[in-house]
Amino acid sequence: YDPVLHRLTAGSLGGSFRYGKIFAYGGHDFERGDPLLEPHANLVHATVGYGSSSGLGPNVVWTVVPDLHNGGLQYTAMQATYNTDCCGIIVEWRRYSLGAARDENAWRAEINFANVGSVGNIKKKERMF
Repeated sequence: YDPVLHRLTAGSLGGSFRYGKIFAYGGHDFERGDPLLEPHANLVHATVGYGSSSGLGPNVVWTVVPDLHNGGLQYTAMQATYNTDCCGIIVEWRRYSLGAARDENAWRAEINFANVGSVGNIKKKERMF
């Protein structure tokens, strides 16, 4: 709540659901303060997936963030993994579409070895699972 503008200027609401290995998340973020200080935004977040980061076999997750205020798809990403008892492989694609600030595709991959380490360019904090 902004006491100067006397209104709610930013907020976020989200929820998730899991049934066995299937999961989903949905959320909404908005910002409508002073446009000179921050751009207005009206974002919807949606994520669906199957599995988990350490689940054996195939695991996949997809997320999308359309911008309802400015139109268009701001961000989307997909990550697929396959884990065995000894190792796993992760492949990821991300698409950023932020206008003049950032407009790019990013491909990443990683191979994990149990109790040894990993080789690749996906940072642990950037994993989708």
